Amino acid sequence: MGIIDTGVDYLHKDLGGSGQYRSDDTYVNPNWPRTAKVVGGYDFVGDDYDASGSQGSATPQPDPDPQDCSGHGTHVAGTLAATARRWTT
Repeated sequence: MGIIDTGVDYLHKDLGGSGQYRSDDTYVNPNWPRTAKVVGGYDFVGDDYDASGSQGSATPQPDPDPQDCSGHGTHVAGTLAATARRWTT
């Protein structure tokens, strides 16, 4: 299955990632950690893309890191494939 959206937080624990998040804006190595839930990805427009150009660049700048900048793609991927957890208080 494939999803085209705002990206995917492949480091998220519910998607099989390590839960260890980057604190900088550098791109990950092209051999970024693949998990059983997220086995590939590509950023077709770049992190600063905005079609209108009013909130970012209207010129796409693709890169190999599919990390989600807005959270929407991760939400969608989680709806389809995340590991369910029980919350206890």
